[in-house]
Amino acid sequence: IDDLKLYVDLTCITPQTQTASVESESICSGTSTNIQLSSSQTGVSYQLRNNADNSNIGSPVSGTGAAISLSTGNLSAATTFNVLATSVCGATQLMSGTPTVNANTCYTIAYEPNAANAIGSKAPTTHVAGDVVTLPTASGITRPNYNFIGWNTQANGSGTFYTAGTNITINSDITLYARWGSAQ
Repeated sequence: IDDLKLYVDLTCITPQTQTASVESESICSGTSTNIQLSSSQTGVSYQLRNNADNSNIGSPVSGTGAAISLSTGNLSAATTFNVLATSVCGATQLMSGTPTVNANTCYTIAYEPNAANAIGSKAPTTHVAGDVVTLPTASGITRPNYNFIGWNTQANGSGTFYTAGTNITINSDITLYARWGSAQ
């Protein structure tokens, strides 16, 4: 046993600088997005941090040799982030880029078939306040013996009428009712 020698490789991995980017710069308040690195290193962990005070956001993510994503968690205000890389031996490197995510007020567009004999439904869509939205067709909704002709802000048709493909600016929740014209 006296002749037994233990060799330890103390080679330290130095984290390579990557540029942090954001998946979505503008999100709805109360939701999250991801900060992304286009590549990572095995033996290195990546910690997302709030750039204002360098407080940690979530848990570190281990490098895989491929791209990685770090969740921002749900946001209620604009937040700027940075990413700190730490190797297994403690070497650190601040990644370049400090992406900012804006948490915005969002509104929903609900789509109503607007007929007792209409078949199907159209899922509501959510949009950031001020977004310009192109109104869809009624795909997913059919009505026997009728053709879809557009949307209206009132079920009885007395509101504002829009054809599919019209652009509208979203500044509040809105329900749009399908308008049908006889196919005969």
